[in-house]
Amino acid sequence: MIHAQSCLLATHLQFSKRSAMQRAKFPEGWLSIPVLDRGTPGPVYQKQTEPSTRWRIQHLRFLQHHLHHTACFDELFHEIERIYDANFTTVADFLTLWHRFYKKRLGITHPTLFPKTDQPQPFHHFFATTRAKTYCFLNDGPPLNEAFRSILESYSIIPFRLHCPECATPVALDFIFQYGPEAPLLFRDMAYRCTHTHN
Repeated sequence: MIHAQSCLLATHLQFSKRSAMQRAKFPEGWLSIPVLDRGTPGPVYQKQTEPSTRWRIQHLRFLQHHLHHTACFDELFHEIERIYDANFTTVADFLTLWHRFYKKRLGITHPTLFPKTDQPQPFHHFFATTRAKTYCFLNDGPPLNEAFRSILESYSIIPFRLHCPECATPVALDFIFQYGPEAPLLFRDMAYRCTHTHN
């Protein structure tokens, strides 16, 4: 995101169980978002979160246990609590709240675009409107889907692999809570020292 000039929060993609959109790995274990109708196919924006507040409380306790030792815990944890207290009903809404938190705390100011639910080709629309010329993705990310690669080629977009040996080590959330106001400058400095090579 730091390298990009704009981002697309691709909530139109197919929801996938046990994927990064639904859960995160911590040293203490997995943190997952429980959803309704897990076996029913559909895009992320259609997936409803469990209405019970029990999982929200469990998440907060888990994160409190994981982050309580950090230097900026008392200063920042209330922002995490506000995310879980918000009136969201879908996975997409929940992820959007986290997205805004990361943008704010890492000093990312460029726009994030949200695909319209009635938009037949959100990626085409995104690339056409932003006139994107490069596409960056993490070193440990999955290989590009052939259909998505063909979209990039149709806009003469060259995919680049982003090598981040330093950035990949600390979890971004830990980094933010450890360095607080200094996190944007430190994280941005590490990001710009990452090297780019063709995929």
